[in-house]
Amino acid sequence: MDPLSRGEDNLSGLHANTQIPKIVGAAKIYQLTGDEYYKNVAENFWNYVVYHRSYATGGNCDKEFFTDLGTEPRSVDSTETCNVYNMLKLTEYLYSVDPKTEYIEYAENVLYNHILGSQNQAGDKTYNIDLTMGGHKNYMRHCQNFTCCEGTGMENPGRFYRMIYAQAGKGVNVNLFVDSRLTWEEQGIVLKQT
Repeated sequence: MDPLSRGEDNLSGLHANTQIPKIVGAAKIYQLTGDEYYKNVAENFWNYVVYHRSYATGGNCDKEFFTDLGTEPRSVDSTETCNVYNMLKLTEYLYSVDPKTEYIEYAENVLYNHILGSQNQAGDKTYNIDLTMGGHKNYMRHCQNFTCCEGTGMENPGRFYRMIYAQAGKGVNVNLFVDSRLTWEEQGIVLKQT
């Protein structure tokens, strides 16, 4: 984390989903303590991954690893679903302490372009997303090959609602345009989107 705290991108060659949960932890430490070291780590990491190591869908990595900058290949093993899930957790922590529009834009992008399609009607989950020309999604048969993406894939539907609304002082931010209803009794607000 020291290089990240200093603003150095040291991610090339690292296993992506080993790093992301560490940074989620750093963001939580910052949220609880206000320690600027962890803020720098979390914000720098988020910026490096989102702006320099992600595909148009918002997913990142190839064959589970961060690639060298500018070399993000399109393969059958791109954009691991666990990474996207954990990047959403990181985004939510960062947004909770600094509600920047960029965080919501990223969350919306990955929710619609990765997470919504990470489970089919039978409950099967995706592991990596095929980004090759003419590629298609491969779903793992439920509990056939239990991977980390099978586990977080079970949690993905719970992410759909999490950042639709956010308290903003005595008001509310509408972050995502999703059919939903918000009841905020303390402020006497009932908000319904259709």
